[in-house]
Amino acid sequence: MINGSKKIGVDLEAYNTEIFVSGDHLAKYGENCCKEYSGDHGRYTTAGYIYKRARKDVRRYLNAVKVIERFAESSGMYDKEILPEEFGWITDNAYLVREEKDIIRDEVNGRKGLPISAVSGRIPCIYMLADGFLRAGAADISEDRLRTYLSGVQQERVLNENELWIFCGMLRCAVINRLSELAEDAVREVKEYGDKNSVFYAERKAYDILCAQKELPYELKHRAGKAREAHAKLSESIKSVFSALRTLRRTDYSKVLSDMSELDRILRTDPAASYAASDKSTRAAYRIKTERIAKRSGRSEPETAKALIYSSRIESDPIKQSVCWQIDNDPYIIGPQKRRAVLVLAADIILPVIISAALSIAVKSIVVFFVALLPLWEFTKSILHHVILSHISGYPVPRLDLSAGIPCEGNTIVAVSELICSKEQADEAVAALERHYLSNRECGDSVLYGILADFKDSRSQRSADDEDIVLTLKQSCDRLNDKYGSRFCFFIRERTYYKRENIYFGKERKRGALAALAALICNEESELCIYGTSRERLQSVKYILALDADTVPTPDSIRYMIGCALHPVNKAVVDEDKGCVVSGYGIFQMRISTDLEAACASEFARIYAGQGGTDSYSGHCADMYQDVFGEAIFNGKGLIAV
Repeated sequence: MINGSKKIGVDLEAYNTEIFVSGDHLAKYGENCCKEYSGDHGRYTTAGYIYKRARKDVRRYLNAVKVIERFAESSGMYDKEILPEEFGWITDNAYLVREEKDIIRDEVNGRKGLPISAVSGRIPCIYMLADGFLRAGAADISEDRLRTYLSGVQQERVLNENELWIFCGMLRCAVINRLSELAEDAVREVKEYGDKNSVFYAERKAYDILCAQKELPYELKHRAGKAREAHAKLSESIKSVFSALRTLRRTDYSKVLSDMSELDRILRTDPAASYAASDKSTRAAYRIKTERIAKRSGRSEPETAKALIYSSRIESDPIKQSVCWQIDNDPYIIGPQKRRAVLVLAADIILPVIISAALSIAVKSIVVFFVALLPLWEFTKSILHHVILSHISGYPVPRLDLSAGIPCEGNTIVAVSELICSKEQADEAVAALERHYLSNRECGDSVLYGILADFKDSRSQRSADDEDIVLTLKQSCDRLNDKYGSRFCFFIRERTYYKRENIYFGKERKRGALAALAALICNEESELCIYGTSRERLQSVKYILALDADTVPTPDSIRYMIGCALHPVNKAVVDEDKGCVVSGYGIFQMRISTDLEAACASEFARIYAGQGGTDSYSGHCADMYQDVFGEAIFNGKGLIAV
């Protein structure tokens, strides 16, 4: 129950009653709840009040735990093993409630644009709907019941995206609120153990008489039975709510919420089918962008989505026929991004100039201005980038869902650039290639794995151990191809003489090797020798994933990167006259991070490498240049469109 309801003047007695509504009547119940709790049309609130209430409910629950534990210790219930079942449920599951505090903060805090409820202008309608759903199912919050309930709610009023995707967060708040109420009911039981007129006092006295092996009076026995009934009722309520909490923690409701989203339904009519083919996080990002367009344009979300679909249908350019492209290039999205980029550039330039000028004026020397300008620019740039990344909301790069497999237009070769100096190093390079395949075997036959090898520098074009290295690489690749199928290969080239250095080594090192591989794929002249695959198969390759010997792609990361490259809004469009990419991206690079072992290798690594980890690619990361300007700086490793 929301504290303060009496002050509001609303009778919530019916609202506090737990009932079970069967599936046949659940849709109608949801429709009636929406009628009952919907407030004034056009008035909105935030989730701030509910978030504060949830934090207070957590404190109420934990305080109740302390009271119960003190009572159990002082009364000897722990030693006698007669602790009522509901007390055990409350104390044993306190850790779940503590964890929910952080989860609720992430899901609820800061959310805006929530229509108010009829209960109070501070309470969002979606909270009342979530609580009504919890109380109408005896804590049964299965996906099927949620789908039925929300379909009934939307018969009365279509929920906006904010409401729909915060529903689970509000449901968590309702669960915690209900647990805090039940915990306080248990505290009242504790207090009544000292009241001679209560049934719980009679229960304790009856236990002492039985322990003394004396006959129990009828009246005392009857009152002790009433206490046991109260214990059973409260225990059953607590068990059912904790069952709901565990269901909420282990169930992914995104499919249900997506099916209930009117915005999602409209965007799936995209003529290019790019939205429907995108993965879950990409679809969520485009719904958020559409919601922002609707808010800035003053239109409803369904109207905005329909307008975007119409714009994509009248386009003749295949790329612009994607509703994702229409969303990304809408004036209400692109305008703020351009203004933000201008402000960042201006701040990056003006801030160090102002500080340098102030210093030169303070010391009355123009020399100080020029001497301090460059160091101050480096200093202010780091601070500025940190502040920007803390306050802007970046979006994940759009990505197709390739869980069903990679199409032929996504054929890729993983090219690991490596300087091979010995047979042992050759064996290790092929073993690493095998590990890359095993961690990304879902890519199937669409991905080749190859070593882009160079011999070590030498005073002559050929060295004595060159043939042994090539033979070792060939035997190792043949072994893997026999084991896993024809998907492993390696490329190697002769050394080139550099007169200036008077030495032979691979032409232009890694960059030259990648350029030679690209020429080979494009059926042009190349100095590379091929082992383990054919030139014809290489010509079907569309992307090169350039890696270094120390780069370790995590499970499924290759498929995710290919999904980014294949998304219509990301596909590179090359201007033949200018010879450059004018739309989309020609290179996709992964997040670069230090693994746990390397991060702890030395004091220098601990200071400069940052916090290492076992999985550095699993989450989204921020990049100032990508988030602000839509482009990033290439770090030498990534997926390159050929």
